[in-house]
Amino acid sequence: MITAYSNEAVTSISLSNDIVKGTVNLTTDRKTSFSIEGNNHSLDLGNQVFRVQQAATATFSISNIKTTAINTTGIVSSGLDTNTAKSGWTINITNVNSALHNKMSLASVPGAQLNLAGDIKWYTASEMAVIDGVKIADNAKVMSIKQKQHEDRSFFWFAQAYMDQTSAGSHNFVIGKNAVANFKMTGSGTAFPIVFAYYNELRLESGATYNATMPGNTFGSDYYKSSFIAEGNNKVNVTSLNAVAFNSTSKPQEESQFYIGPESEFYIIGATNQKSFTGNATDTARTKITIDSPKNYDMRNSSTANNSNSSIADVGFKEFTSKNSDVNSWSLDSNVAGSASYSTSTIDYVTQLAGGSVTSSDSSLHSKFKIEGLRRISDLNQDSEFNFKDITNAEYSMSGKVILGYVPDENGMDDEGNINYIPVYPGKDQTSIDLKDSFGGLHTNLKTDANGDITYKGEKLNKQNEIVQATATYGNHIQKEVSEYKVVDITPPDPTKLKTQNMSANTRKLEGTGEIGATVYLRLNGNLIESVTTQVDGEGNWSMDIPENTFIKDMEGQLFLEDKAGKAESLGTKAGVSDIYRDITKEYQKAKIQEILADNQPHIFTFYAEDSEAVSQKKSQLQL
Repeated sequence: MITAYSNEAVTSISLSNDIVKGTVNLTTDRKTSFSIEGNNHSLDLGNQVFRVQQAATATFSISNIKTTAINTTGIVSSGLDTNTAKSGWTINITNVNSALHNKMSLASVPGAQLNLAGDIKWYTASEMAVIDGVKIADNAKVMSIKQKQHEDRSFFWFAQAYMDQTSAGSHNFVIGKNAVANFKMTGSGTAFPIVFAYYNELRLESGATYNATMPGNTFGSDYYKSSFIAEGNNKVNVTSLNAVAFNSTSKPQEESQFYIGPESEFYIIGATNQKSFTGNATDTARTKITIDSPKNYDMRNSSTANNSNSSIADVGFKEFTSKNSDVNSWSLDSNVAGSASYSTSTIDYVTQLAGGSVTSSDSSLHSKFKIEGLRRISDLNQDSEFNFKDITNAEYSMSGKVILGYVPDENGMDDEGNINYIPVYPGKDQTSIDLKDSFGGLHTNLKTDANGDITYKGEKLNKQNEIVQATATYGNHIQKEVSEYKVVDITPPDPTKLKTQNMSANTRKLEGTGEIGATVYLRLNGNLIESVTTQVDGEGNWSMDIPENTFIKDMEGQLFLEDKAGKAESLGTKAGVSDIYRDITKEYQKAKIQEILADNQPHIFTFYAEDSEAVSQKKSQLQL
């Protein structure tokens, strides 16, 4: 491979095996195009790199490399790290993964254009690339992760100060249609954003996803009037301690923007200890922030202070606008993880202008949409859902919680780019429920409490095995799929009714009625008589043979029915009867077996019903 790369007459190679570093240095500063087809082999250059001549105009391509070596200095480099260099190189990298402990840049050619395609996973302790234009191809998936021990650097350094048009770099960072770009850096280092310095815009084409977890800016305009533009149908999820900053002061007469296009999901989250959107006076005065007809958005500042440093944005931004969306807002003194301080259904627009004046299609927002006084603004635009809590036939009540939608948590993404979502609950009276009980009764417009919960208490115990239903309504959003819950049978069967007459110590058979399918048990002096048991038949009758000498004078006797309701502890603890049977109160008595009785002598004998896992009994007293 070294021989081929050194020979400019050779324009491409195809690997037939893994490449292991050799003893000959790969030092050629190549000036002409070269491509490598890796065929899913590994590439170990040791501390070497494919060197290119900085000023040449050519294309370097490499594809389908299973993994690069741990100690490699990267893949391609001109050997320069400067903000003035020009370059005509176009670098194409497709389906390339670095070793897990790699520390170096993928490409370092200031002024060049970097095109990434297929699946790219690159670990680094430095930048991912020093470059002046990046295009992530349509449908590509790019993941770059900083090592735990890393330099305080951006992922991409657009280094060319004068943005010279004779260079190959586009001076833009573009994520193609339906592509996914994930960048993760944890620990220290707040000085630099994902893309740093001299570029025009960071653009997401339709359907693209941009996930960034950073201690520093997830987006920053530092040396030029850079803009962030998501065209539409995008997912933008940024978690940071220093989220979005505009501090370039370059070309103050020209506008810049942070724009989230229609049907996009936009989440900006972090305990920044400063405003989520911030900047110097020059940049804020010429920058518009627009959330346009979103699918969902959540801007959340979890800083602990209650002053404007915990707010969403600086009051100096030229415009801060939300269009065609719900508006849920949290004041600075509210719990950012709790329910909203204020909510309103879909509005046409609301805009705060520089200085703090507000215009809106909803006049209530003139005083409510003061972004320097809000720590969170959210528009879930999701259909609410109602989650029933356990409902049993041992209580009069039904209850549950409304979930307005789901947003990312505060932890950012994992190393596979996955993000954990958490529920958002409404506040007091912000959502209503229509509830159908187990008897078919309809109860409408039940309102949530401060925690998003709803409770309804009826006049009758819930009917076992019946389906209850609920539908949540939040503003203009009506739950599409009705919530259902089948009432759980946890109560004991009704006590048995004894048919046997004139029972006494010499009784040899007991007969009675009870719940079909239940098992009948006999206990004497608290001990279960295992040899004496029977089942209630399909007609509701049972018969139990009593062995001779079973009933003895002064014994305490009890009969129990056990149904097939299942284990009660699945719905509550066994610390007390109320935890199991809830609204049903249990009593407990025993009766003594008497001596042989005359046929006409009345006798009180108490029978009970018991659930299979219960600890309390239900009393039935019969006079025989």
